[in-house]
Amino acid sequence: MGCGSSSNTLREELKHHGKNEPIQDYYVFKEILGVGSFGVVREGLNKATGEDVAVKRIARDSKMTSTKIAQELMVMRRVNHQCCIRLIDVFYDDLHIFLIQELAAGGELLIRISKKDHFTEREAGLLFKQVLSGLEYLHRHGICHRDVKPENILLMSKDPSSPSYNDVKIADFGFASIKGHSILNTMSTPCGTPEYIAPEIVHISFDKSFQEGLYSTKVDVWSAGAILYTMLCGTSPFLCENVSKMLLMVKEGSFSFARHPWDRIGSSAKDFIKRMLTVDADSRPTASECLEDRWIASLPILPQINLNVKEPLAEYVASRRAKRLGNVALAATRIRRLSTHKFISDALGNPHVEVKSHENIDEVVATIQHPDDS
Repeated sequence: MGCGSSSNTLREELKHHGKNEPIQDYYVFKEILGVGSFGVVREGLNKATGEDVAVKRIARDSKMTSTKIAQELMVMRRVNHQCCIRLIDVFYDDLHIFLIQELAAGGELLIRISKKDHFTEREAGLLFKQVLSGLEYLHRHGICHRDVKPENILLMSKDPSSPSYNDVKIADFGFASIKGHSILNTMSTPCGTPEYIAPEIVHISFDKSFQEGLYSTKVDVWSAGAILYTMLCGTSPFLCENVSKMLLMVKEGSFSFARHPWDRIGSSAKDFIKRMLTVDADSRPTASECLEDRWIASLPILPQINLNVKEPLAEYVASRRAKRLGNVALAATRIRRLSTHKFISDALGNPHVEVKSHENIDEVVATIQHPDDS
């Protein structure tokens, strides 16, 4: 799709589904919540209803992002499920597009778990089943998320007394793709996050001899399996400082259950993870099949022994945050040096971050350094 065509698609999306009105007449902007795909996310307040929302602001001045913006709009308009962040409204002006979304005030799932003194296999199962439910819905409607990772699994409330305290939401559809069939190999664009990327995407990205060059919604199942592994033991299955070695581990499906607390975790959980982390995508289960797995079926009787993941998970979360901060700080330094006023994406491991020199560099760095993790 050429730039002109993608720009036209975006214009049509905004014309039919957006409001060309001053957003400030309807919403009050509050603190920054984080950085999503191609935009900064702030908390907002609906002036008329008093509803707290998340406002994702996306710059319009790069033709390169027109296709992705239009795609994200098309995906989010179609998503209506209790385990997926809902799009409430869309505003736009000459410079920006504003996506008004549900506010997941509880923050990232792994951060919540990393603060718990007591966390069990059963708790992990109850939370993870919601992730699978959201993915099954998306895949059934021909949508592949393509960036399932810890930072995109959120919780609705930070109030322990709230009925939505443990409600999970899949967020950030910036890389999502809409296809007519959820199982057929219909996608070819490499995207994702190294520790959670599926092996078929690694092949497409780095192995020129790989001939198939297509993948399906099962890439989300792989990513979900890696997240469950992380929830249960406090670190990812393919953690490695050397990215090349990490990707080789992913391609080979090289991980183990050797370290603590896997000795406290039942065989059905390990078997389930092995199924989701099957290198051969054809043999990997669908999200629907995962919901029927015996581990999910046995949730009411899963062990409630404390897995003691608080300390390792806190360290893991901190290391991921530090990497994100380092990537953005490096990009900021380069932009200051170049004194450019173009929006760019940091290509050093965080393609989600966009910064503009002297205007929002410090804002973006502060966002990643001090995210809303309460």
